[in-house]
Amino acid sequence: EYMGVPMLLVLLTLPLALPRGTELKNSPILKIDERESSHTAIDSARALFQRVLPANINALIDINTSTALDKDSFALSSHSSRLLIEGNTGVAISTGLGWFLKYYCGASVAWEGTQLNISLPIPTLPNRIVIKSAVKYRYYLNTCTHSYTLVWWDWNQWQKHIDWIALSGYNMVLAFTGQEHIFSQVFQQMGFSEAELSEWFTGPAFLAWNRMGNIRKYGGPLTAGWMNSQFQLQLQIISRLRELGILAVLPAFAGHVPPSFSTHFPQARVSNLPTWAGFNSTFSGDFVLDATDPMFAKINAAVITAQETAYNGTDHIFNADTYNEMVPASNDTTFLASQSKAVYQSFSAVDPLAVWMIQGWMFSFDKDFWQPTQVQAYLSGVPDDGMIILDLNAFGDPIWKQTNSFYGKPFVWSIINNGGQRPGMYGDLQKVVDDITDAREHSTSLIGVGVAPEGLFINYVMYELTVEMGWRSTSFDINDWTTKYVTRRYGLKSSDSRISVNPLRPSPSPSPSISPDMDLFDSSKPIPEPLSNFPTDDNTQTADASQLLLGAWNILLKDVYSTPYAQDYFLVSSRPGLNMGSGSDWTNVTAIATVWRMFHDASAGMAHSELFLFDYIDVTRQALSFLFEDIYFAFVQAYQTGDYDNLSTLSAALVDAVSDLDDILSTHPLWMVGQWIDTARWWATAAGDHQADLYESNARHLISIWGPNGELNSYAMRHFSGMMQDLVGARWKLFASQVLAALSNGTAFDQQAFEDDCFSRIEKPWAEGTNAYPSTPTSDPITVGHRLFWKYLGNITNSELSKEFEIFPNSDGNGNLFQNFRSQTNDVGQMRYLCRMMPACGGFIADGFFKPLNVLPVTFPGSTLYRKRTN
Repeated sequence: EYMGVPMLLVLLTLPLALPRGTELKNSPILKIDERESSHTAIDSARALFQRVLPANINALIDINTSTALDKDSFALSSHSSRLLIEGNTGVAISTGLGWFLKYYCGASVAWEGTQLNISLPIPTLPNRIVIKSAVKYRYYLNTCTHSYTLVWWDWNQWQKHIDWIALSGYNMVLAFTGQEHIFSQVFQQMGFSEAELSEWFTGPAFLAWNRMGNIRKYGGPLTAGWMNSQFQLQLQIISRLRELGILAVLPAFAGHVPPSFSTHFPQARVSNLPTWAGFNSTFSGDFVLDATDPMFAKINAAVITAQETAYNGTDHIFNADTYNEMVPASNDTTFLASQSKAVYQSFSAVDPLAVWMIQGWMFSFDKDFWQPTQVQAYLSGVPDDGMIILDLNAFGDPIWKQTNSFYGKPFVWSIINNGGQRPGMYGDLQKVVDDITDAREHSTSLIGVGVAPEGLFINYVMYELTVEMGWRSTSFDINDWTTKYVTRRYGLKSSDSRISVNPLRPSPSPSPSISPDMDLFDSSKPIPEPLSNFPTDDNTQTADASQLLLGAWNILLKDVYSTPYAQDYFLVSSRPGLNMGSGSDWTNVTAIATVWRMFHDASAGMAHSELFLFDYIDVTRQALSFLFEDIYFAFVQAYQTGDYDNLSTLSAALVDAVSDLDDILSTHPLWMVGQWIDTARWWATAAGDHQADLYESNARHLISIWGPNGELNSYAMRHFSGMMQDLVGARWKLFASQVLAALSNGTAFDQQAFEDDCFSRIEKPWAEGTNAYPSTPTSDPITVGHRLFWKYLGNITNSELSKEFEIFPNSDGNGNLFQNFRSQTNDVGQMRYLCRMMPACGGFIADGFFKPLNVLPVTFPGSTLYRKRTN
């Protein structure tokens, strides 16, 4: 009976017992709970040290607790050539180790790998150093990260990542893995069958949006084996977080119910919300239970009680988002306040210490609905100490500023800076510092700093700085910080990196090896000559490697990492058309070419550095992706001017560039689609459900067409080897062939016909395919990178250029701009390549202008004409 449904107590038989936590004292928002003993703190930190550090370094580090320190502090001191780290939680002690590694040993533990080349004896500190966090909470993860990156992870990957979380200083993590096991148990005890729940749960890769009510069923069925195996993984995750003293934010019931809910409970107040993101009603149109309906509190009580039982206690912080990218049934302020009040009461009724965490994303996503009046009304239903708001996109759109610090509700300043794990080097390091400082100084309710990217392994530097801001309370120079970051990330020789002046700032006095204005390093400055002979010893670092890499990062800091605008749209990985815009509007393409040159010149002695190799691939990928845009724009101009010969040559260049991108990406597992697919298929064995093809389909769909009919097509498109060739390259090859055919036949290019062909012949078949891809590299980044460098950039000395071009200093060329085409790049090497790809190109001047055949030089001070030789 509807009104007679009793409070559901879900008792689960678990193979693993977790130590029960002590309740939070006083305000659950202001104080971390006391669940750890000193013994646990020391043991958990020591176990982490053993997993992370070389044995000889670990043997020189002592750990202790200190009553003089609070839970958000650590102390470092030296005693007889040994290091002592003091702290009262595993995460505080681990953060102390992370700080020591970064700022005293020049070492790095990052997403993409480690650099732990630590010399003995370890550094000695002259005084005891105590560092206290600047904010109470350092929060980590996005609901979407659990699909875009974490969905196929096993315990080995999670264990390494939790170690990194602790070393980085996070103390609050969104722990969403395996929750379907809990929800399945709850709803089955309410009388729902597995078949009914299969109409609700999505496949594994799409669970992030199922949990937020955006979609249902798509990519399923979700098997019992999957739910059980993920639940076992969640037990391990929660156990490790608890050992280290890291708060786990758990899921709660947000009102999303199975489609058949009204069949079981016809009197329940259920709304059917509009569909989401172009999905049809088969897979979208959320069914939401009104929070004031008595059933809401009963279901939430069952979910919370089940987790209390399963995890032997909770940290009393629960996430529930009812309206993520969806509009409530009414904008009436009384209605909104009643909904939030009822949700909170459903928490507090079963857990008096419960804190409700919501994403502030909904306030940013739909400002037409969420006017200040509606936001204030919704928040007013909850007491100030009963809610934490994650201002998810505070870096891009700080809602706290628009709502008077969320009208007094505690909030976490957060950064996303990535959508769908799309690649793209971008961000604004100084803005991170300024914005968090602004929030600390001018908000009335800031309690934390958060990192919440949709996907990992992109723009790591942005996130390392952000979480560090949770520990920094005094001002610092971002140039100096970046210098230290680059030096430790690549393990640069200390003798090279301790330059008399910071190479990322103007040098007051020149040195023989560094230009005094190296901080500018624009295209008019001399570029170091490319190395012609590469050392065979991988551990041989060139004398200029430190200077080159610091100089390269100087450019990245001033260009790539000084823009708050997203630069994760790449023309190459989007569906082709004749009216595509540039993805580099906020980036100096020439500067990226210069960075590529400097990474290339430094690479000979850096083969030992896994973090350098990852970045070398990323820089090469970024530069080649931008050069691809120039090839494309030249292609469009050739079509519009009816130049079939140029169009044909440029068609081949487009496809060739994609193939080269595939080659460089194939040199590292994290850039290979084979690893993504193989880990997905592995879970069929772990779950024991023989669903390898289903998991592969999930994995492929998510990063290509997303929805069944291309809803959100290419939103999460990765730059992965394998798919770059077979999906991205195939799209461009089909597009180029149809454009060529249209020009040859004298007919207009039919974009819609192409898109239909592309989806049916290439995109959907790839998403549904099962062909195997390699998951381990067969070549190395430097070998492939050097080949691409010489192809697309190369030597730009006059002696080399004069082999192909006559060079006329202080000259321009007469005649019109060739085919009205001006490249985004001013790099002479890239312009040389582009001119090669256009048979009717007669030359260029080094500002992006190309000239027709038989161009004649005319005097123009400050310009140089490069005229293609005809013999």
